[in-house]
Amino acid sequence: MARASQAALVGVERSLADLRGWVVVGDPEFTKGRQRAWSVQIEPAIERLEELTRDAAPEDQQTVARIKAILSELREIQWWIEDVARTPGNEPARDLLVTRLEPATNEIYESITVLIELEKKMDDAGRPNRMLAAMADFRGSFTRSWATIGSLMQSGTGAEERAFRSRLETARKRLTDLKADAAELTKEQQVILERISSQLPYYGEISDEVISRRRSPDWNAARFLLREEAIPISREGTILLDALTQKRSLEVTADAARLDRLGRTAIGLSGLLFLITATAAWMISRRGTSRLMRPIDHLKEATHRIASGDLKEDIPVVSDDELGDLTISFNRMRAALVEAEQELKSREEESRTVIESSPSGMIMTDANGKIVMLNQQAATLFGYSKDELLGETVEILVPDTVRGHHHELREGYMKNPEVRAMGAGRDLFGQRKDGTRIPIEIGLRPIRTEKGIRVLTGIIDLTERKRAEKELKLLSNRLVLATEAGGIGIWDYEIIENILVWDEQMYQLYGITPELFSGAYEAWEEGLHPDDLERERQKLEKAIRGEAEFNTEFRVIWPGDGSVHHIKAHAVVLHDKAGKAVRMIGTNWDITDRKQAEEELHAAKQNAEAANEAKSDFLANMSHEIRTPMNGIIGMTELLLGTKLSKEQQEYLHLVKQSADALLAVINDILDFSKIEAGKLELDHHEFDLRDSIGDTLQTLGFRAAEKGLELVYQVQSNVPDCLVGDLGRLRQVIVNLTGNALKFTEKGEVFIDVQLDSLTRDYASLHFLVKDTGIGIPPDKQKGIFESFTQAESSTTRTYGGTGLGLTISRQLVELMRGRMWVESVPGEGSTFHFTALFGLGTETPYGARTAPETLNSLPILIVDDNSTNRRILKDMLTNWEMSPTTATGGEEALKKLEDAATSQHPFELILLDVMMPEMDGPEVARRIAETYGKKAPKILVLSSAGHPIPKSELSKLGIERVLTKPLKQSDLLDAITRLFGAATRDAPGASEANRSKPDDVPSMRVLVAEDGRVNQIVAINLLETRGHFVTVANNGREAFELFENEEFDAILMDVQMPEMDGYQATGAIRKSESGSDSHIPIIAMTANAMKGDRESCIEAGMDDYVSKPVRSDELFSVLESYAVPIETAGKKPAERETGKVHPKPGEKDSSDRSVFDAEKFRNSIRDPSLMAQLIGFFAEETGGYLERARKAIDESDSEELSRAAHSLKGTLGNYSARNAFRAAKKLNEEARNGKRDGVRELFASLSREVASLEDALNHFRDSLD
Repeated sequence: MARASQAALVGVERSLADLRGWVVVGDPEFTKGRQRAWSVQIEPAIERLEELTRDAAPEDQQTVARIKAILSELREIQWWIEDVARTPGNEPARDLLVTRLEPATNEIYESITVLIELEKKMDDAGRPNRMLAAMADFRGSFTRSWATIGSLMQSGTGAEERAFRSRLETARKRLTDLKADAAELTKEQQVILERISSQLPYYGEISDEVISRRRSPDWNAARFLLREEAIPISREGTILLDALTQKRSLEVTADAARLDRLGRTAIGLSGLLFLITATAAWMISRRGTSRLMRPIDHLKEATHRIASGDLKEDIPVVSDDELGDLTISFNRMRAALVEAEQELKSREEESRTVIESSPSGMIMTDANGKIVMLNQQAATLFGYSKDELLGETVEILVPDTVRGHHHELREGYMKNPEVRAMGAGRDLFGQRKDGTRIPIEIGLRPIRTEKGIRVLTGIIDLTERKRAEKELKLLSNRLVLATEAGGIGIWDYEIIENILVWDEQMYQLYGITPELFSGAYEAWEEGLHPDDLERERQKLEKAIRGEAEFNTEFRVIWPGDGSVHHIKAHAVVLHDKAGKAVRMIGTNWDITDRKQAEEELHAAKQNAEAANEAKSDFLANMSHEIRTPMNGIIGMTELLLGTKLSKEQQEYLHLVKQSADALLAVINDILDFSKIEAGKLELDHHEFDLRDSIGDTLQTLGFRAAEKGLELVYQVQSNVPDCLVGDLGRLRQVIVNLTGNALKFTEKGEVFIDVQLDSLTRDYASLHFLVKDTGIGIPPDKQKGIFESFTQAESSTTRTYGGTGLGLTISRQLVELMRGRMWVESVPGEGSTFHFTALFGLGTETPYGARTAPETLNSLPILIVDDNSTNRRILKDMLTNWEMSPTTATGGEEALKKLEDAATSQHPFELILLDVMMPEMDGPEVARRIAETYGKKAPKILVLSSAGHPIPKSELSKLGIERVLTKPLKQSDLLDAITRLFGAATRDAPGASEANRSKPDDVPSMRVLVAEDGRVNQIVAINLLETRGHFVTVANNGREAFELFENEEFDAILMDVQMPEMDGYQATGAIRKSESGSDSHIPIIAMTANAMKGDRESCIEAGMDDYVSKPVRSDELFSVLESYAVPIETAGKKPAERETGKVHPKPGEKDSSDRSVFDAEKFRNSIRDPSLMAQLIGFFAEETGGYLERARKAIDESDSEELSRAAHSLKGTLGNYSARNAFRAAKKLNEEARNGKRDGVRELFASLSREVASLEDALNHFRDSLD
């Protein structure tokens, strides 16, 4: 009865403790715990009490009945409390705890205590029962003590606190009594008791801390401490007490059970012997001995077989009397044994399969701890083979420190085998074969077999988990240190309960103390700056709704001094299983210093921009002041070089010009760098032919390469488009800078420029440029800084090679403006490769470099003779792309041998491309031998010569050399030379000749008004223009220029910008005002030393038509000026008779020249075969007519996709006819249709139709000229 009473009391205490936990903490696990206490402990205990007191004294029966009634009321009260505890604040629940639950609980305690005391008095003679009662007393005191904390958290009264301390003191005394009699306990029970003893002081300290914090304003901290520390410790203590009490109870029960079993066994055996004896006597008296003994002998034999394990045969049934019935029963028993044996074998096999396939280590031991089965995982875990462990005791796997007494623990377990987990709450180790220890967690499960109880042990290796836990702990410690060191505050907001918890750092960030903080969301809002409050409130609400991340900045006002601080906040939102936001955890840190630094940086930036603007203005003025005298120096030098001079005078003037050019290059570098640095440099995009442009650029560097004996080679891969849109001038600047550097730092070998296609889309091409040399290279530690301003690889480099150190910086920044990047690869002593990429638009014209050789030159056998492998490879690729048949030779001897072999095989070479400078046998010597050997049958020879190694013209015919081509070789030059040699159409390569001072025949003489206040600049302009064949009038300032314009006729005006009395802008404005109301428009070209961003735009906005910068280059000046020349057919008329309104279109108006409709020269050069040109023109009307009809129909049907396809196809066709206007009109219509635009497409189609009609007329006229 004492055990049943104690069980009821324990169940009540546990249900009350879990109920208080639900009210205080709100964890649903407490509700489950309370329900388990009623179903598992309280209800069974009351039923047992009723059963035990049926024959007991009436007062005991009344006590049990009273307990049952009170428990029923108690359960109902608990249900109420649980329901109302869900209301905000839990106040009704707390009231029920104090007013209804506590009195009922106390009455139950008193009633059950009466029963326990009565039972204890009844059993004083039994020592085990007294120990059990002492254990129960200690457990009750302990449980009631921590249950009282829940009431104390709600009411906070002194009575509750005194009750807690009294119960805790009682628990300490009961523990002392138990420890005094500990010798009567088993060793395992003593271990449990010692563990309880070690936990009790810590439990007391935690409880005191909870009570202390309950008194302070930090109620949340007390609640947190109760939930996270006190309750887990209490639960662990209760579990240990349950284990201790249960073990003692089982021992008492076991003793009684053993006596009972012995008595019953003795009585049963006596009865059985009596029955057998009586039956035998009765049967002997009725039957004869022989008849009776035969069946008995059969039974005897059968029982021996069954005992020895032979279950194969049934016992024959020889009679239908009692012995026959007994035989049938034996046979049924045998069949049941067979079935049981088979089932046992099946289960054992299943068990073995499960054990072997388990990912954990599995070991099965017998009652003596001997290993009878294990899987491979267990053997591997401990470093043994399976055979080494079978038959050994499990102690072989136990560390040496505990191996000595491990068998006692094992024997203790076998006395009460049960499912048990070990190692989860404490460190448990196993020992491997090599002696190393491994952390493990094990689970024990007893299994009953025919051979007795076996224990199946599951083993989990915790090595990785422990390592991860250690790393996590270290990380956690680092995080704590980091947050403390970084001044980071951490906050926790329970959304539903509206409770906000701060750590200590948060109070410092908001300038308040914990006493001033109420722990609610509103307290945080009170600290925010009023201007930020609504914004942050909305951000928080969005984060809770899951619409945005809570990552924000706001201001707080410290209540003490009113100072404003900037706070950075970040938080994550936690959700319950239903997806509802229940909690936010976040951080705050002070960013006031950063904000102040940002404000200071902003102010500094503004100051720097102002200073930079002033510097830019200064540079612009300095540029003008420097360029003005430079214009005179360079111009006068050019004029002098054009006069009759002695050789010595020419050399001196060349040195002057070279020095002036070098000085101008330095000035340009500094100016470009300043423009880029100030963000005032913009690219000027125009269409250009890539291959010829690069060839022209590199040929200017050929002299420098020849002077140093270097090979300068370039290649544009065949898949690279030729007609591009971009800033050719800036591209040339980058190539010249990189190639110039390569030549500068290379003493022998070659410089190779390669252009590759990086990517290609419908409208853009990304190109990859490589400039590779065999020079001195760049050390690895210098490569990163090579692109920095005023930086060279070594200080000695500047002394040896010169330079400002700005070239690479400017080049890199220009490449970035071209939407590319630049980098370098280099090996000291072997050379460097500079890479850069750039993005270009695709041009509208047919690519000049994409043309093919005439069909008559297909399979033309050509021998390439060059000692440079790069040259040979590039030349071979060119010729192969033109469908010719090239063969290579590395020198003169090899070339002569291949010529001889080809002649012998009746497949002679028709052309030789011969390098001049080769070792052992140079080009002229090879040509001489060929001429001597083959005479008039010798193949044609084209010589490839560097600019510094010319061959005298008198020698060319003697050696059979048709023409000398200058390296680096342009594709267009080579193709022109070959086609001329073999009778195909020829052309002059564009850009191949130097600027000529003599005016082309198709350009008329012009009357030019030069408005310039500088005397030197006036002389330069007069001489350049008059030498060119133009007529010049000079005005000393803007006012004179305007007066001359009013009184005389001019074809164009060269207008200086900065002049006295009236500057160029004012003079232009006056001229344009004078022209208003008439059709006349005179071209005005600005001449200025200003070269900053915006200068060109300023000139155009002022009414000028074009722009040239000083110092004026003659080729640039003539190119710009003569583009405004009057057509040659009107050149004979007097200026007054010319229709100036038609001759010079105003800016923005369409050029009326036929070239914009059809560029016959480009068409001729790209096709070259007259019959093919005529054939293409014949196809034009039919093909374009079909596309136009498709486009017209698509417009009528509002089919944008079909319109886009038709316009795209038409655009591709027009690109073959060098028709700029028609091509652009088709491109515009294609773009509008592709974008789905419908407005204006009919007008665009009409315009396109007109352009196609004009093109058709021009093509027909051109075809007539071919006949």
